[in-house]
Amino acid sequence: MLWQWLRPIVLLGVPLLGIVLWGAGVFNHRVPAGVTALADTGDALDVRTTVLAPLDSDAVREFTGNVVAAHSALIASQLMARIESLHAFEGEKVTAGALLAQLDARDLNARVEAASAADQRAQGGVSAAQAGVEAARASLEQARAQAQLAEITLQRVQALHAEGGATDQNLTEAQAAHAQAQAGLKAARQQAEASRGQQKAAQAGRQEAVAAASLAATTRRWARIEAPFTGFVVARMAEQGAMAAPGQPLFRLERGPFRLDVPVDERLLPRLRGGQKVPVALEALGTTLEGTIQRVIPAVDPATRSGLVQVALPDHPAVRSGMHGRARVATGRSQRLQLPEEALVRWYQLTSVYVVGDDARANLRLVRLGESQGAQVEVLAGLSAGERVVLAPPTLLRDGAKVRF
Repeated sequence: MLWQWLRPIVLLGVPLLGIVLWGAGVFNHRVPAGVTALADTGDALDVRTTVLAPLDSDAVREFTGNVVAAHSALIASQLMARIESLHAFEGEKVTAGALLAQLDARDLNARVEAASAADQRAQGGVSAAQAGVEAARASLEQARAQAQLAEITLQRVQALHAEGGATDQNLTEAQAAHAQAQAGLKAARQQAEASRGQQKAAQAGRQEAVAAASLAATTRRWARIEAPFTGFVVARMAEQGAMAAPGQPLFRLERGPFRLDVPVDERLLPRLRGGQKVPVALEALGTTLEGTIQRVIPAVDPATRSGLVQVALPDHPAVRSGMHGRARVATGRSQRLQLPEEALVRWYQLTSVYVVGDDARANLRLVRLGESQGAQVEVLAGLSAGERVVLAPPTLLRDGAKVRF
């Protein structure tokens, strides 16, 4: 029971005690045995120092986002049919026109054969109708010639009959032949017209048969599901033997180029521009690529107060959609305070520096640091411009010691 009360006190008290002892200098550099501390004797220790000055540099903000493919497509079935076989799997690269899946096409093959047979019959009907038109045209020409001959004969007999050179019987026979020729001509014309109508009907039937055959062939081709472009299979949503339905997605394909979509604070959007170079760190690959701002979308999400910035990435064989990336975007110029790495005094998770005051004493001060750039590190808190710090603090140096520089 007593331990339940003491446990939180111990857990909180020990770290606090460590901080108090550290602040008191217990954990600072110790003077070797037999040597008197300089702070106690009044002797000054020679040190190297530097005065911190602000540097005018680019203000850089880091934004996180996800990699997105420029081209992404869901490959769906257009038929209700059983999936006979699958030929692509997640992670595979496929070329345009490559077979992804084959559906059961037995019924479609039968339809194609039936449509082909109907087309052949229609083609035979067109040939027969064409032959009928040719025969009717020949009969019409013959009837027209006979009618013309009958007309000339009738005119000659009528002239002879008027002069007494032909009998009444001759005239009657010429008139009958003329009437018969005219009737034959009329019948030949009707037959020619009927033949042309049959030809048109046969041609229309052939067109319907061709369309039906083309539709059947196209529908059969739908049973072969192919890749529309060269890319990577990022998802497979079907299994062999399952029934595919029209509109049901079977695969998802993606291809580059890729981009990083990052949400950016609305206040920074006006400072960004297309074509701006942006370093992008992809943690999964352990590499940094030089991206380019492709588009700044001005619409702002009211929930997050941020707009979307699309950063185009260069070609890289290992980049995939969904990867996490960090973009370092320059948002203007700012005054930054940097400190040499050699001035730091580290103890576990605490980082300090010795600051030399007007009294020529070195005082240990906690600092909060930012990112390192070579031998320099950014100071976020704990120091101000114009302060003097000790470089490479000597072993004998302790908090409050006198220094000479």
